[in-house]
Amino acid sequence: MRSDLSCRQGSTPRLDSGADTGRCRDCLARPACFSSGLAPSQLALLTPIFLATRTIKRGDMLFRQGDVALNLYAIQSGSFKLSVVLPDGRQPILGLRLPGEPLGLDGVSTGIHTHDAIALEDCTVCLISLSKLEDLTRNLPPLQRGVYRWIGGEITLQSKQLMRMNGIPDDERLSDLIDEIAQRLNRNGLASAPYRLHLTRDELASYLGLKLETVSRTLTRLEGEQRIDLQGRYLSLHSVAETCDTH
Repeated sequence: MRSDLSCRQGSTPRLDSGADTGRCRDCLARPACFSSGLAPSQLALLTPIFLATRTIKRGDMLFRQGDVALNLYAIQSGSFKLSVVLPDGRQPILGLRLPGEPLGLDGVSTGIHTHDAIALEDCTVCLISLSKLEDLTRNLPPLQRGVYRWIGGEITLQSKQLMRMNGIPDDERLSDLIDEIAQRLNRNGLASAPYRLHLTRDELASYLGLKLETVSRTLTRLEGEQRIDLQGRYLSLHSVAETCDTH
């Protein structure tokens, strides 16, 4: 059984050892990080828990289903899809994680990851020691609240996806997802520029439980409403802030 530190395919990720509290303070994804509630003078206390910064190339895995979970990860840049391999070989997409959001919470309860985390583009993540984080949160209430916020956010995302799959008509699911992504980016402090979603039409169909024809038809409608741009295989949100304001 592998640990998540050794789980990768393709090119070898770059590791920058050691914590850099200046980098943490200046990180664009910090508004959504569990450390956001800490005062600048408290950031030095995080040095023991930040193990390294890892660069993950597009298509590579951060961890695999079945790996031992030793760490949590904060996405500094890029995005990941979460998927599993079924006995019949299918690989449905279970989730999408954006800059500022956590990865690895699936392994907290059992110590084993329950899905794969695959980079949709070149990504940068912070490696966070799970055991050291547990120790530090006992004595640092703002950090504890930040971890609770991460866990609560994960539960909320899973609940929204369940509601989307069971309570929203097929032709409205993609529009609902785009609204949610805009809200998440806005909440994470990343609403100042257009955002390119690195999911193909096939991947969107898998994630939303839709036929490919439904995805294509909905994308065409959303482009006609000037809510998105279609650029080759991917779509871009025109304005994250504008999407949040109007939906």
